[in-house]
Amino acid sequence: MILGACGAGNETATDTTWRERALMDLDFIYAQLGEHHPGPVDTLNPWFRDWYERGYEAARGRAESITDYAGYYFAIQYYMMGFQDGHLGALGDYRIEADLDRRWSGFLVEYDRGAFFVIGNDSGDAELPPTGARLLSCDGASASALADSKLETYIGLWSANELFFHQSAGPPIQRTLASNPVGGRVFFLTDAWCASACLGFADLVLAIDGVTHIGAETSADAIYIDNRSVALPSEQGRFGFSMKVYRGRVRGHNVSYVPELFWDGSMADDEGLERWVLELAKPLSN
Repeated sequence: MILGACGAGNETATDTTWRERALMDLDFIYAQLGEHHPGPVDTLNPWFRDWYERGYEAARGRAESITDYAGYYFAIQYYMMGFQDGHLGALGDYRIEADLDRRWSGFLVEYDRGAFFVIGNDSGDAELPPTGARLLSCDGASASALADSKLETYIGLWSANELFFHQSAGPPIQRTLASNPVGGRVFFLTDAWCASACLGFADLVLAIDGVTHIGAETSADAIYIDNRSVALPSEQGRFGFSMKVYRGRVRGHNVSYVPELFWDGSMADDEGLERWVLELAKPLSN
């Protein structure tokens, strides 16, 4: 995740128009979920039903004070991200560059290895933190507390450790290991960007005997599948959602995979990762 700062948006329509667009789209999303998504009637996930109703009313309340595109965008995202489902969302980022102003802090940070690190800054400014520095606090709040208060509402599963709901109803499902077709030990390397289809692949790989999971904790995904998208009535973008629920999945709802062996360096360090994996394999080659 790479983070900057966004400010108020450029007003490209009347205040009433953006308010009406937001309310129209929220009503449409609410109706589509009620008609086509399994979440509102999923008895094993009462949390979805709760946010479906409570989040909708809260998002409509936010929409009442909208004055520009930025207000419209974040009212929709507030409702979407509250579901904590990577397969459920609306609008996308394609208008952000054109329609949201920025307040530039002078540097960018990226979430990596459970912390925020500086990955770029305005060169020549000695007062700015250098590349590679770890962000500890901002305006008297710790970096993690700031992220919890500012990011979680609008980004959703920004951290695999910040999950709201884990499926626990029903009998536990036991994983049965399959025989290893390779005949040797296999290292399965992941990072926090492993989601959706990658997690489906991980379900298969980690069910093989002799596979060692290494790297970083994966992302997580909901048990809702089979996705479609429809155009929003405001014509500002599309709304995507799932139409089926996956019962009996070994990995629960919004559950990530935690590696047996953690890589404590940057996932962008290809050479370092290669050396690390070769070191792990050395005992096997002797």
